[in-house]
Amino acid sequence: MAPRDPAEMIGRGGTAVPSVAPVHKDRRNALGIKAVIDSSTTIRGPVETKNSALVDGNIEGNVTVTGTSRMALLRETCHVRGNVTAPIVMIAGEVHGDIVGRAVRLFRTAIVHGSITAERLGIDAGATIEGGVVRCGESAAHAVREAMGERPVASVADGQADGPAAFAAARNSRAA
Repeated sequence: MAPRDPAEMIGRGGTAVPSVAPVHKDRRNALGIKAVIDSSTTIRGPVETKNSALVDGNIEGNVTVTGTSRMALLRETCHVRGNVTAPIVMIAGEVHGDIVGRAVRLFRTAIVHGSITAERLGIDAGATIEGGVVRCGESAAHAVREAMGERPVASVADGQADGPAAFAAARNSRAA
């Protein structure tokens, strides 16, 4: 059986929390995890990777994961003092900073001190958020993509403009 796409788990209820038990290499490979920061590690400074990241340790700096299907999995023992930006963000630990992602999931043990901006958001009962939450639809999704370093693309679908084209159209209609 093929492993589930982590983004499919966003918004689903349940009490499962990413365990602090070691993640078997085959499971890491199936999820595309190549960057692992174990619980005995503290990093002072930003962490940037083009691969999915599994974090059990402490990071005093921003965490940035790029690539459209990449994720940041912050497990129960993880403590981050900085912003977390990734297409998929799954948190069971503690973050003191803002979170930006296309899909964000907070497990019941998650503690977030900062704002969350996401297209899709799942919050398990028991998760703690001290800050704002912005769940943006497709019309505002370009801001999330920009924050992740992706170049926004103007598109027109069903007569609706998205991205820079939408702002230009709105500005031109006000000027007329």
